[in-house]
Amino acid sequence: MSATVTKYHDIVTTFPEAVCRSFKIDLDDSYPTNGEAIDLSSYFPGGIKSVQVGGRAGYVFEVVESGSNTFASGKFLLKAMYADYDAVADGALIEVANEDDLSSVTDVLVTVWGSEVS
Repeated sequence: MSATVTKYHDIVTTFPEAVCRSFKIDLDDSYPTNGEAIDLSSYFPGGIKSVQVGGRAGYVFEVVESGSNTFASGKFLLKAMYADYDAVADGALIEVANEDDLSSVTDVLVTVWGSEVS
């Protein structure tokens, strides 16, 4: 399975090269190492310029470009991170383990600026 992406809201601009859309993302029951692949190329054929992600259900999300998942292609990876307060030395956030069930993490709000002009 993969994450479910639902368009939530459009912010209207007069420039097709500067479109802002927000999405709600529901994660699935088998989180992949390095993050869920999010493909918004059908919404942003001219590429993505900026992505902002809100935290949800105790998780912080990092947006990563890697391999074919680049802003220029309208894609990115959404990496789920959390704080492990039981660790011997608390430090930076750590990534959720491979194949963890994150299906209870729903409605992650993602706001994206990009271009409709390819």
